[in-house]
Amino acid sequence: MNVTLRLRCDGTRRRTPTAWFIVGRSPDHWLAELARWAVPLADASVFPLPTSMIDRTPCGLLVVGAGPSDGQPTPASIPYAVVAKELYVPVDARFEPDLRDHEISPLLEGACVWLPHVGLVALSSASRVTDLIALPTIVAHRWTLAVPGTAVNAKLVSVQLDDIPSAEQVLAAARDDIASQPLTLDTLPPVMGEPRPGVTGHLGRSLDRGLAMFVLWLARNAPAVASEPTWLNRLEDWATHRLRQLAGSIDIARNRELHRLIDLLHNDPDEGLRFAIPMGAGDHRGMAPPSTILPRRDIDFSLGGLRQGGSADFWGLPTDFQSRLIERYRTLAAREIGLGRHRRAAYIFSTLLNDVQSAAQALEDGGHFREAAVLYEERLARLDLAAHCFRKGRCWPEAIALYERLHDHETLGELYAELERPEEAVLEWRRAIDQHLKADDVQHAARLLEQKLGCIDEAFEHLVAAWPGSKQAQTCLTAAFTLASLHQRHTAAHRLVALSAERVRDPRDAVALIDVLVVQACTYPSPEVQSRAADQTRLLVAERLATNLSEDETRRLMLAVRRLVPEDRLLARDGHRYLAKRRLVSATASPRKPSSRPLSVGPASPIVEIQLPSLEWHTAVTSGEALFAAGYRDRECVVVRTDWHGATPDEPIGLKWNAASHAGRPVVLAADPLAPGGVIVHSLHGQPLPHPRTFGATDHFPSSVVVGSHRGLCDETVGIACGDGGTSYVVNYQNSGDGPVLVANAYLGKDCRFLNVATLRLADLPVDVGDLTLPLPMAAQEGRLVLGIGCNLCVVRHGASPRFQETPHAIEQMVVSAPHTRPRLVVAMAQGGFMMWGSGECDPQASFASEMASPRVALSRDGTLIAVSENEVEFSATSEGTLRLQTRWHAFGIKPLAVLAPRHINRFAVLSADGRLVIYDVPPSCR
Repeated sequence: MNVTLRLRCDGTRRRTPTAWFIVGRSPDHWLAELARWAVPLADASVFPLPTSMIDRTPCGLLVVGAGPSDGQPTPASIPYAVVAKELYVPVDARFEPDLRDHEISPLLEGACVWLPHVGLVALSSASRVTDLIALPTIVAHRWTLAVPGTAVNAKLVSVQLDDIPSAEQVLAAARDDIASQPLTLDTLPPVMGEPRPGVTGHLGRSLDRGLAMFVLWLARNAPAVASEPTWLNRLEDWATHRLRQLAGSIDIARNRELHRLIDLLHNDPDEGLRFAIPMGAGDHRGMAPPSTILPRRDIDFSLGGLRQGGSADFWGLPTDFQSRLIERYRTLAAREIGLGRHRRAAYIFSTLLNDVQSAAQALEDGGHFREAAVLYEERLARLDLAAHCFRKGRCWPEAIALYERLHDHETLGELYAELERPEEAVLEWRRAIDQHLKADDVQHAARLLEQKLGCIDEAFEHLVAAWPGSKQAQTCLTAAFTLASLHQRHTAAHRLVALSAERVRDPRDAVALIDVLVVQACTYPSPEVQSRAADQTRLLVAERLATNLSEDETRRLMLAVRRLVPEDRLLARDGHRYLAKRRLVSATASPRKPSSRPLSVGPASPIVEIQLPSLEWHTAVTSGEALFAAGYRDRECVVVRTDWHGATPDEPIGLKWNAASHAGRPVVLAADPLAPGGVIVHSLHGQPLPHPRTFGATDHFPSSVVVGSHRGLCDETVGIACGDGGTSYVVNYQNSGDGPVLVANAYLGKDCRFLNVATLRLADLPVDVGDLTLPLPMAAQEGRLVLGIGCNLCVVRHGASPRFQETPHAIEQMVVSAPHTRPRLVVAMAQGGFMMWGSGECDPQASFASEMASPRVALSRDGTLIAVSENEVEFSATSEGTLRLQTRWHAFGIKPLAVLAPRHINRFAVLSADGRLVIYDVPPSCR
C-alpha cells in the first residue's frame, strides 16, 4: 500500500534545533543575518536551497553547526531539527502518518531537508560561510604607463563657449536636418484594414460643418409662432442630420489616421512618435474644433512644453486602440532608455502617458538632474527627491534651500563640507545632534559626534548617560563599549562595567545588562575589561536566579553563564539539570488539568493592552517585530510604532507631515510583513507626502525604519500592497475617454524598476462596481496581484489576461498567507467571507463567518484564520484545504478597525477607533 507522507505543523511538538533556515534570496541577506547571530561561524556548514525543481534560484540558506546566540527564532531564521540522522525538518513539524526514525531512513538517499513550500531537497556538498564572499579576480596587467590627466576644479560653476556662434551659423549648421516637405500621415500608403476615406476632404468637411452649425443656430433662434412644423423646423432637421453625417465622416477619417499611426510606430518609431496621441488629459485650456489630422510634435522633453497648455481635441479611442497605444508607448520608452535617449523617454512618459513619476526617473537616470528635480518638486511634491537630484546635479543653492525646508541638518552639514565651508557644516551638524537627542535617538547623535565632529569623549558621555532610562538603553550601552574599544578607552570601559550595574533598578534592566556584559566578556580587546564583565555577569545572574523567574528567562540566564566558559562542557550539563529541576518543581506545584474545547466561550484576557495617543486612527499594519498605526492629529498625518510585547508607542523624527488639504481622508499603510525595509504611507486623493521620516533604532527595534511616500504614488492612487522580493504594487484610478480605469503597476526592488501589470476598465467587469471600497482591497503573493473591486475578485499577472470571480457581497479586505507556505487567500466581505487555497482557477474555497457584518481578518503564524467583529471572534483551522471552526468568543465588545497577526509568534492584535491596541494569544485549542 502506498501512502503519501505529509508534514504538518504541531505547536506541541518541539525538537532541539540542530540547523537554521535563513529566508532570503541573496548572499547579502544571509551574511547580514549570520552577523546578527554574533556567534563563531568557522565550523558552520551552509547549503543554498533552490526555489523549486524548475526555478533553481535560491530561496534560502540552511546553516548547520551554528545558530542565533540566544537560540530563539528571528523573523528571518527558522529552526530545523534532524530526524533519522539525515533528514532536516522544522522543529515544530510532525509526520502524517507518524513514522519512527528507522522507518524514515530507507526512504532517503543521502542527507535531505524538507521545506514545507518546496518539498524534499537533497543536500549537496557542504560549503563554508567564507564561500559566500567572492574575491575579485586578480589580473596581471602593467600599470606603469599612466599619464596625468587634466585636473578640473571640483567647484566648477559654469562652462561657456569661447566663441559663441551666431544665429545664422546655427541655422546653417542645421539646414541639412530640415526636410523641404515634412512627412504627414496623409502621404503614407494605406495599411491593411484601414477604413476608406470619406466623400469630402478635410476642407470640405470644415466648410460643410460650419454651414450646418450656422443653419442650426439660425433655426433654433428663430421665433416659434406656428402651431405646426414649418420650413424652419425642416431646416433644423436637415442641419442636425448633416452634422451627424459629418461626425461619422470624422470618425472614419480618425480611424484611418489611427491605423497609419499604429503601423508607423512599429515600422518607423522615431517618426511615429512625432504624431503620437497623448493618452493623459494633461494641462489644457479650452476645447479645439474636432480635427481628423494628427499634428506633428516636438518629441524632445521640455519643461516649458510641459507647463504650457493649449486647446484640446479629445479623440474617443476604442479600448483596443488605447491598450495597443499604451503598450507600444511603454515599449518605445524602454527602447529610448536603452539607447541612452532619456529626454525622449521622459517625453513619452510625461506627454504621451501622463506618467510624470516615470518621466522624472528617466531624466534622473540620464543625468538631467535639474529638470528631474523640477518635476519632483513642482509636479509630484516630493521635496526629498528634488533635493537629492539638485545635489547630484551640483545645483548647490537649490539643494541647500530644499534641505533647509526639510530640516535635514545632517545632509546640510555634508553639503557645506563639500563646499569647504567648515563653520557652517559644524553648525548644521550640531543642529542635527540636538534634533536626534530631542527625539531620544542618542545612538545616532553619538555617531555624528564621533564621525563628523571627532568629539569622542562627548559621544561616549551621551551613550553612557542613556543607560538605563533611554529607549535605546541597551543599544547605547553596547555602542559605548564599542566606542571605548575602537579608541583605546579601556579604563573608561572598565569603570562602565561597575557603573552600569549600579544604575540597575528594574529586573528587565538586569537581563538587558547581562546580555551586554556577556558579549563584552567574550569579545572586548582588553583582558581586564573581559574579566570584570564576566564577574559582574555572574553576580547579576545569581541575584536573578534567587527570584521567581519564568522558564524562558531562566534558560536565557543559563545560556549567558555557559557562554562565559564555552569550553566547559560540565557547565552546560549542570545548566540543563538545573532547568529540569525547576521544571519539575513547577509542574508538581501546579498540576495541569485536562483541557476541554468548548466551541463558544467568553474572550480571554489580553496579553498586552496598549493605549495609543488620542487622535483619529485609520489603519494599522505589522512588519517583523513592529506594529505601525496611522491616523490624523488635527491637520497632521501621524504614524506611531510599537511591538507585540507592549513597547511604548513612539513617533518618527523629522519634519512633520502637514495634512491640512486632505485631513480625514482614508490612509493606506503598506510594509513587508517579514522585515520593515520601509513603510509606505499615503492619504487617498491627496498629494504624496513631501518627505520621509525615520523611526530610530531602539532596544526593541535594532534597526531604523524609514516611513513616507513611494516613487509610484500620486493623487490618483487608491491602493498599495507589498509583495515578495521587495516588490511594491500601486493601483491608480484614472478617467479615460471610455470611462474610469484602474492601472496596476509594479515597482521592483530598491531601485523601483517600473512594470505595468494590468489596466482594467471598470465597465468591462462582470459585476457593476458602484462605489469602490477605499482603500482598494489588495493582496500580492507569488507574482500575482489580487484586487477586490466591488463584488469582483480580480487576479492579474504581468503578461496574462486578468481572471475574474463574482462574489456575493462587496469585498472589504484581503489577507494572504506567509511566504514559503501553501498559498492561501482570505477575502472578507460586507457580510462574511471566504478562503481560497492555491493560486489556480479551480482551487478549493470555503466560506466563514457568514453571520458577521464587515469582519476584519488575519492569519496567525500556525495558519489559524481569525475573524473579528464587534460582538464575536471566530478561530478556524485552515489546513488540508478545509475550514474547521475551532472556537468562538462571544460578547467581544471591541469594534475592530484593523486585525493583525505576526509571522513569528502565535498572537493577534485588534485596533479600535479610540486607539486601543489589544493583543491576545491564539487559544491553545486552535493549535
